[in-house]
Amino acid sequence: MSQEPEVEQEQVAKKIILIVAHDEVTGSFLLQFLSEKTPFQPILVKDNEQVVQSIETTKPSLFILDYDLPSSDGFALYDQLHAVQGLEELPTIMLCASYPPTHKIGNRKFVLLGKPPDQDDLLFFVERLLA
Repeated sequence: MSQEPEVEQEQVAKKIILIVAHDEVTGSFLLQFLSEKTPFQPILVKDNEQVVQSIETTKPSLFILDYDLPSSDGFALYDQLHAVQGLEELPTIMLCASYPPTHKIGNRKFVLLGKPPDQDDLLFFVERLLA
């Protein structure tokens, strides 16, 4: 019997989604939804300090960032995280209640979803970005 399905499943299970959302409703929804609907391991952090601590001990495979953070906006956090060696090309989903001005997006590469995100869209992009 082949070991490939077990190895493939093990590699999928090791993929970590780092969620940065300060509000309880969004964070709880994302954590529960991704835990139930995907084989990946979501981790929720609520502020920049927790993000820094988290990436020191865990290498995420995907970021989900809330644009509306109390200490900075999601773009500043995106820039900070993608400046870390080894995380420069990490896929990112940005959640935003209203579409930010195009000039603020610049050359950043991320998927922009509304807040709250449509569940089907969220699942589609998480699976696509981690395929």
